[in-house]
Amino acid sequence: MSSVVLNIDFNIDYKKFCNLISFGHYRYVHINHSQLKDGNELNMVRLARSNKELLKKLVFLTNNKFYAYVLREGVTSFVHESALPNLWEPLKNKIYDIDSNGIVYQYTEATQTFDKKLLIVFSQISPEPHTASLSRYFPKSFSTIDKYVGKNVSILRVADIGGITGAFYLNTIAKPNNEEYIQALIKNICDKNEIHRENVLLYGASKGGTGALYHGLLGNYKVVSVDPVLNDEYYITNLDDFHMTENIFPESKFDKFSTLFNLKKRGETISDIKIITSKNSEQYSYILEAIAPINDKVFIISSLNNDIKKHPDVAPNSLHAITSLINLSLFDIQLKNEGIKYFI
Repeated sequence: MSSVVLNIDFNIDYKKFCNLISFGHYRYVHINHSQLKDGNELNMVRLARSNKELLKKLVFLTNNKFYAYVLREGVTSFVHESALPNLWEPLKNKIYDIDSNGIVYQYTEATQTFDKKLLIVFSQISPEPHTASLSRYFPKSFSTIDKYVGKNVSILRVADIGGITGAFYLNTIAKPNNEEYIQALIKNICDKNEIHRENVLLYGASKGGTGALYHGLLGNYKVVSVDPVLNDEYYITNLDDFHMTENIFPESKFDKFSTLFNLKKRGETISDIKIITSKNSEQYSYILEAIAPINDKVFIISSLNNDIKKHPDVAPNSLHAITSLINLSLFDIQLKNEGIKYFI
């Protein structure tokens, strides 16, 4: 057996499993679960949704920076974060870049350099969040966004490596410096390309909205955030932890955002923050509750579109509002915060 490859069965004793992962210095772990019902068709992430023993092992792997990347004949394979550049094809082929802190990104330079601006796109939750493919960490949100902004706008897309379905661009148990490193990437891109802070806009929807809002407030950048996930309660209680966030983060989103919002309430500078939501979203009440300390400093609009039935419907049915607010922010046009405004 290779010193960097571990092949084990799904039913290995949990304590032995933890010791192997903690002290083995492995870079690849292959777990055979073919003996389980549906074990040949479903990867370990999907199986763990209904198998608590597998879930414990999956959480332990995740908290030690191992991420599922493929299912083959009843075996789910995991790669350690340090080995991603040698395995993930977009990194190997230079489609994506990775910085010295391990943050994966894709940068597209503007075609015109006058009055340079930067639009940073944080990825939403993958359409297949429980897939074994690493693509779940970097779905290309709003893939045509370059068509709706000026030719002087460069675009930085940031992957959300970490967690089981993503780190929501926040610190996790495995990645306690994730927020600091994302902030460093933004600053480095701006410094390298001579883009001033006031010409930077952070955008994201859903999980990406979480990242855009948090990092915009943290780094004092302009933000357009679409229905950000600010509380996991609904998904944990009603959907059996659909995003698989339990035991992955050192603190809850509610506590994290409450701390940040209260800091901003006490006088810290807040840039232009614009939020799009809908009363039909599961996140609606959480968003209003969370931003209460700074609601006089946030421009918020809510959609009345009948096609919005739940949280995932908000972004696809708000493209006209999204593009309008993105361009207003890029043009540095601020809107009056006079309570929630509605649109269709």
